[in-house]
Amino acid sequence: MVVGGVLFSFLVLSSYYLLRYGGSNLSFTFFYVSGIPGTGLQETTLLKLLLPVLAVSVALTTAFTLALGLLYSHRIAGPIYNLKRVLRDVRRGNLDRKVRFRKKDEFHDLAAEVTRTITWVRNNMRLRRRS
Repeated sequence: MVVGGVLFSFLVLSSYYLLRYGGSNLSFTFFYVSGIPGTGLQETTLLKLLLPVLAVSVALTTAFTLALGLLYSHRIAGPIYNLKRVLRDVRRGNLDRKVRFRKKDEFHDLAAEVTRTITWVRNNMRLRRRS
């Protein structure tokens, strides 16, 4: 969503500039820059100045967002996969399982609750067998 938002903002700014100033004689051509010393001033537009900066910022934001998204999704998907595997084993009769997640994973409170529930079920089954 963040990447989409950044791209949408980029498109809105670019479209606004082109619609507002692209067809007129003004076109913001009063910016003058010199890229190489001694070559004199060159006439340019605001869009030509800002387009590389906007493109780099969109690329960096996209890369950063994707990297964080992958990292965070592994912190959620890993525990869910582990929890499903433990519950599958419990359903097969293995009541000695404990739910353990990595230190940086999410849902530690859920893991503790499921482990307490498995222990409770195991203890109640032992009490029923003794009766």
